[in-house]
Amino acid sequence: MVQSILRSKYSAPIVIVLIFWLGLVIVKTHNQRVDVDSRVSDLESKASDIERANRYIEKLLTYIKTPEFLDREARIRLNYMSSDEKVAYVYTDRNAKIEIQESEKDEGGNVNIFQKFWQWLTRRSSEGA
Repeated sequence: MVQSILRSKYSAPIVIVLIFWLGLVIVKTHNQRVDVDSRVSDLESKASDIERANRYIEKLLTYIKTPEFLDREARIRLNYMSSDEKVAYVYTDRNAKIEIQESEKDEGGNVNIFQKFWQWLTRRSSEGA
């Protein structure tokens, strides 16, 4: 009976279709495995980033609890100074005007672009010599 089924003219196409289907299933599972592996590696990297951030936050929290942090913040935000310190205040004049030198004003006077280029070129060549 098995020999009669194998000798049938329909058995060869059926076997070929089954082999093709089996190959597709193998390729599909391989692609799914690669996708799952890449997702796992992404999640592992995210987990390590989160662990690193947690360690940083823990260090920051321990630093916040120290008296040095409170002293520093009081100095920066509240302009606190300790009794043994001397503080100097520097005030800048915001109304001061910047004076432009006369030579810089006259340099760009009534000179066309070719003359400016020639002056620049001769100045560079005289500096190099």
